[in-house]
Amino acid sequence: MKLIEQVIKKDTKHLLFLDLEGTQFEHEIIAIGAVLVDLDEEKRVKDEIKTFKCYVKSKNNIGSVVERLTGIHKETLINEGLSFYDAMSKLSSFLGNSTSDLKILTYGTQDKIMLKTSLTIWNDHSPFLFSFVSYLMRNIIDVAPFITELLTQQKSNIISLTNARIAFDVEESGVAHDPLNDAIDLFNIYKVVSRKKDIVKECYLKSLCNSSTIPQPLKNLVKKLKEEGKVDYNDLEKEVDKYLR
Repeated sequence: MKLIEQVIKKDTKHLLFLDLEGTQFEHEIIAIGAVLVDLDEEKRVKDEIKTFKCYVKSKNNIGSVVERLTGIHKETLINEGLSFYDAMSKLSSFLGNSTSDLKILTYGTQDKIMLKTSLTIWNDHSPFLFSFVSYLMRNIIDVAPFITELLTQQKSNIISLTNARIAFDVEESGVAHDPLNDAIDLFNIYKVVSRKKDIVKECYLKSLCNSSTIPQPLKNLVKKLKEEGKVDYNDLEKEVDKYLR
């Protein structure tokens, strides 16, 4: 879809779908999930994908709400967590040669904030860590406003990733708030948007009919057009008359 080029530049050849989980109060990264794919010339994902997941030790308490949502506990990080440096190093190795012509898709602004927060908290001045985290932050694209606008005609009132998945009839990949599952859900949503124009069209038409930002006469016309297949200027006049009566 040409529409996608408003979000992703033409020269993009690789996409990383990234999801981070963080501590409750300081928003320090405790888990990373990612899906790496190549793109064809139409910005559709090729079939082969690579997945990445790791836990990251935190210097702050996880928080009971985050523990309940993610199932990640202090013991998880003690037994399986990497230092922030090692986690970034492992993610860098995972990306390999894909770092050129790569864009990183996230759902919401929190992931970028968590990268910056963890870099500050760990206070590691090694050239690699600062350079790599800066690279990630520069290349992040938050697609939540784009997806939300397709589904609701609004950019500001962001809908949840779960509701976006349901709207596009995407099968759940697993338990929510697992970073890899959430990254896979975002990847699957992108596949629908880039490949299945009929589903996107139906969702968009539905959003036009239900939008609170479109004047009521025009909403009624859209509904009539969707149901009957045609409208004319007389129909518009009738709807305006009804609205102004």
